[in-house]
Amino acid sequence: MSARGSRENIKILFVCTGNTCRSPLAESLLRERIDREELGQRVEVSSAGLFATDGAPASAMAVEIAAANGLELGGHRSRQLTEKILSGADLVIGMQPSHLFPLESLQNRGKPEFRLLVEFRGSGAESGSGIPDPFGGDRAAYEQAFTTIAQCIDGLTKYIRKKPGAKSGKRRN
Repeated sequence: MSARGSRENIKILFVCTGNTCRSPLAESLLRERIDREELGQRVEVSSAGLFATDGAPASAMAVEIAAANGLELGGHRSRQLTEKILSGADLVIGMQPSHLFPLESLQNRGKPEFRLLVEFRGSGAESGSGIPDPFGGDRAAYEQAFTTIAQCIDGLTKYIRKKPGAKSGKRRN
C-alpha cells in the first residue's frame, strides 16, 4: 500500500470495439505524449475492446499509420474488456457512445469517470457521435481516424495536466 497522503497514478483506459485500431492508436499516442510531457510517472495508459479477441495484433493498416507517425503498434495485442480491467481505471474513454452505453450502470459507483474521446477535441469542434471505426476501410479512413484521435489527445493531455498529481516535470514554479 502507498503511504498516507501520497498520490496514486491516474489510470486511463481507452475502449473501442475490437482493440485493434482506434483504442491502440489512442493508447500509443497518449503514451508518446505523456513521455514527452514527463507525465509518465503519474499516468498509466491501457486499452481494451468490448468485443475483442484476446491476443489479436493491431490491424495492419493501424500499424502502418502508427509507424508513419513515429509510433510503434507492432507489439500490441488486443484484450477483452473485463470487470477487473475496468475496475482498475480512473478514466474510461470510449471512441463512440456505443462503447460507453454498456458501462453506464457502473457510473453510479463514482469510479471510474466515463468520457468520449471526442469530448477532448477542443472548443468549437463538433464532436458528432465519436470516432468512426476504420477497420476494414482504406488508408484514408485510418488516416482520418488517426488525425481525429491526435487532435483529441492534445485536449486530453491538457485535461490530465490539470488533474492533481499529474504535474509535468517540465513545469517550473
